[in-house]
Amino acid sequence: MRALGLTLIAMSAFASAACTKANPNYCSEAGINLDYSCAALDAARHDAHDVGGDAGEVGDAGEVGDAIDAAKESAPEAKPPVCVTDDQCSAVADAGTPACGARDGGAACVQCTDSKKHCTDPKKPACDLAAQQCVECIGAGTECTADATKSACNKATQSCVECLDNTTCNGTKPICDTTKNTCRPCNADAECKDAPGICVDYDGHCAKALEVAVLDRAGACDATQSSYCTAASAVAALSTNKPILLVTGTMPVGAINISGAAPDPVLIVGRGGASVAAGGDDVAGIRINGLRKAWVRDLKITGQNIGVLADAGADLHLTRCIATGNGAGGIWTNGASFDISNTVIAANQQGDGSGGVSWAGARLGAVPTGGTGRFQNNTVVDNAQVGIACSSPYDVSTNIVHGNAGAEIVNCGPSNCCGDGDPDPKLDSMYHLTSMSPCIGKILATAMSPTMDIQGQPRPGPPAGRLDCGADQFVP
Repeated sequence: MRALGLTLIAMSAFASAACTKANPNYCSEAGINLDYSCAALDAARHDAHDVGGDAGEVGDAGEVGDAIDAAKESAPEAKPPVCVTDDQCSAVADAGTPACGARDGGAACVQCTDSKKHCTDPKKPACDLAAQQCVECIGAGTECTADATKSACNKATQSCVECLDNTTCNGTKPICDTTKNTCRPCNADAECKDAPGICVDYDGHCAKALEVAVLDRAGACDATQSSYCTAASAVAALSTNKPILLVTGTMPVGAINISGAAPDPVLIVGRGGASVAAGGDDVAGIRINGLRKAWVRDLKITGQNIGVLADAGADLHLTRCIATGNGAGGIWTNGASFDISNTVIAANQQGDGSGGVSWAGARLGAVPTGGTGRFQNNTVVDNAQVGIACSSPYDVSTNIVHGNAGAEIVNCGPSNCCGDGDPDPKLDSMYHLTSMSPCIGKILATAMSPTMDIQGQPRPGPPAGRLDCGADQFVP
């Protein structure tokens, strides 16, 4: 019986002889895969040795065999690794695993262990060594060369994206939307961190200093060409490469007349409560003349004549302005396209009555063929004559129109938002809504709705809510 035990031990030792330093977990006998790891077979051999020794004393070979079987059954099965070198993986049917990589103490064919050697697909050129898989990127984005629009690496998803922050965004898409990792146009001046801090309305880029002429009556003035004291000199400085006029300071500036050689498009921006005060010889506080597009925002406009005049085929985009106390009407679009929003038109005197039109707040004339006629979320109150007079049935249904002498609205389209025949809209002295206003939450937001109010606050607020009538969105 002792001879039988020694024989079994010898067989076990022979089976284990195939384990090598190069492949310590691989066991075979005469090229036959035993389907057990060396660790498992060692355990079985140890048990067999103990039982074999006992077998010499009890003389029962059957017990030895049973012990070996029990040891094999109790030992954890471990698939042997299939490779020692990369060459052994080249014949594997799955061509996507050309590398021999260590796993769980063994070796198996995997996607990669080296980026340059194994990750040859230009869309996935980097090797994640932990997962032994080829991915788009793992670092600072230097691997992101397959798509020129995606030069940053989102390490969380190991994917190439347009941006992680604003550093890789520029041009007309200078802002990184970090929820989507894509670049987008700017939406507000506050997003443009570099001076002069202007988000250009007509294309969404952040303005450079060389694009801006500064108009400030108390500034460094014309001699330095960094700031202009008079509106005429500032407008004269505008050009294709300098299409932005920034009005600053607490002293009202003179009338701004965009005509003649002024560029197309042009942007006029007020900052810090800037205002325009036209004199009696001026046609208007701000005049846009000729076949050009003009964006005007964040200004108070007052004076002895018309507040804002757009004529002769001009395209006026006016927002977040206050046209008040003008001697010949607030806003007149005379043969011009117009998009007027988030603007207060208040306490203006009667305007030009040519053509039998009586008005004081806004006179919305005919637009050129293919032009736009949009008048949204404005507050037109307390004017000396008709609030809004239209040459066509423009939709004025999102506006507050109240307290205007003669009539609130004449010849316009739908006008049932707030103020026209409704109770007092309950505005404060700055024409903002108060908590008791009946104008709150009366409009369903649409794709064409303004996304900000006159103070730059978001519309609607909260995002799932409704829009308020007029220029102001009430914020509790």
